Amino acid sequence: MDKDPTVLEAAVACRSLCYSYRDDLTVGLFVAGWDDTLGGQIYSIPLGGMLLRQPAVTGGSGSTYIYGYFDREYRKGMTKEECANFVSTGRVLVRDRASPSCFSSLISGVALAINRDGSSGGCVRLAIISKDGVERRLIKGNDVPVFKLC
Repeated sequence: MDKDPTVLEAAVACRSLCYSYRDDLTVGLFVAGWDDTLGGQIYSIPLGGMLLRQPAVTGGSGSTYIYGYFDREYRKGMTKEECANFVSTGRVLVRDRASPSCFSSLISGVALAINRDGSSGGCVRLAIISKDGVERRLIKGNDVPVFKLC
């Protein structure tokens, strides 16, 4: 091949592996990226190997704690920095609709999940994916907001 595979082609390959080994795997995956064909894309591959293209997804052990936060706070048209700020407060992939050539792979709600889920970790690793490549950010545990119940 003379060109890299598209994000969809990569997602289909991952889906095929997940489906082929569905009896042996306990995994849900996100495949995200940017290509010249469809721009920014996010695909979810839940248990069993189904492939879903979505504007935003959440997953991981702490995700059940942040669905309400995600549903309330996520909105179409956020800028890259608005998405990054949204993230620094679980684990979410959100397409940056303000810039169709870019989407942000977001880890959102970590602070909410950390408060309830002992497996969510203590930092936020953020990857912003665009046609220019991947920009990585690390938000250390001391900089992740702490949520306390009143």
